[in-house]
Parts: sequence; C-alpha cells; structure tokens
Amino acid sequence: MRLVLVADAPSIAEDAAGRLREAGYDAVALDAPVTAWTGPWESGPERAPVWEPSPLVAAWTDRLRPGGTACDLACGSGRDAVFLALRAEMRVTAIDILPDALAQGRRLAERHGVAVRFVRGDVDRDPGCWAGPWDLINVQRFLHRGSLPLMCDRLAEEGILLYETFLNRQAQAGPDRKPRNPAFLLKSGELRSAAETQGLQVVEYREGMNDGGDWTASLVALRVTNRREQGEERK
Repeated sequence: MRLVLVADAPSIAEDAAGRLREAGYDAVALDAPVTAWTGPWESGPERAPVWEPSPLVAAWTDRLRPGGTACDLACGSGRDAVFLALRAEMRVTAIDILPDALAQGRRLAERHGVAVRFVRGDVDRDPGCWAGPWDLINVQRFLHRGSLPLMCDRLAEEGILLYETFLNRQAQAGPDRKPRNPAFLLKSGELRSAAETQGLQVVEYREGMNDGGDWTASLVALRVTNRREQGEERK
C-alpha cells in the first residue's frame, strides 16, 4: 500500500515521506492537487511520530514524571519538545533564537495535537528567558558555558538534566563534521565536572562516538539539594 502525504508546505510532506521510506514504507509527498488522487483519505493529527527525538530524550522519556514542567533549550525544530509533550505528557516550554525553527516546531506540535509553548529567546544574552524552576531541562547539540552554573538553580527538587553535545574531538573527526569552533566543543570531562561543581548528582555519563559518527558527551544528572542539606543538618 502506498502512503500519499499532503501538508501545508511541500517540504513538510516530503520530510515526513522521506522518514517513512527510511522506515520501510512506500510513501510519497503529494505533488499535485488532492483532486488528482483517488482516496481513501485520512486527515487529522499524526497519531504516532514518523520521526525520532534525540536518543537521550527517547531513552529517558518513560522515566519522567507526567505533568511536570520541561524546558527545551535551543530547541531547534522542536522534535524533543513535542516528543516530551506527546509521550511524557509534560508541560513543555521550548526556546530558540531562530523564528523559522520555532515555526517548524509549532507546526509539528499542531500536527500531533499537543500544546507546547514556543518562545523566541537568546539563551546566551537573556538568561531570564528560561527562568525556572523546571522538572526537566533538556539541552541537545548546544553549548553556552555561561548557562551551566544556572542549571542547578533552575531545576526543581528531584529535577533532571538531560544534556548531550559535541566534544573537541569532533573538530578532528573530518572536514565534514561540525561544529569546529572550540567555543561550541566540550573538553573531555568538562560537562561532568560542571554538573558536579554545581551540586548535581550524576546518574549517567558517557563520552565517545555516537551512532551518527559524531563525538559527544552525554549526561543525565539529578538535583537532590534538599536531601543533601537535610543530611548536613543531621550531622
């Protein structure tokens, strides 16, 4: 059976069709008026995503608290944000500086029938745009070192930080690998050290080449401030 997709913009339909083909489906994007095709047709929100979130988000979604607040920093086209709202049933705020990325995210959320608050904000220059507290902070493929000290303070008690971005070995991985600017590349151990310095409990940490061939550091950390303070008082 062939799946024929139509969307508000041809690029959206082609993106979805391409991902369905990668998954083994016979899918094409509609390149002619609807009247040129015979049905049956089905319309409405997508009942299941034909795309994937970041691997770290996918791995942790089932362990997140439904109804909690989530902040997706530098959200890009919003896949992680929509996935968190769709699968983890979280109240998500997604922040990015690029209006076209936010527009893509809004369309994706609408297609899946979930509410995500998309906010245009400069994470580097306006730290107030992501003031918490948050039950989850998600950062993928983005590095602003000035934000690292804020993350502990902006996590709620028992809040979780999911963070994965590029290591400095990425710059030596080949001319086609980006980014290459040292400002956007972590040193080995830097992410873990930053989390521990800010008082977060590291739950998972890894460094190395991911399935896509990029060199990344990946961190899952938990805020347990009150427990630590209570333990110090007992001493």
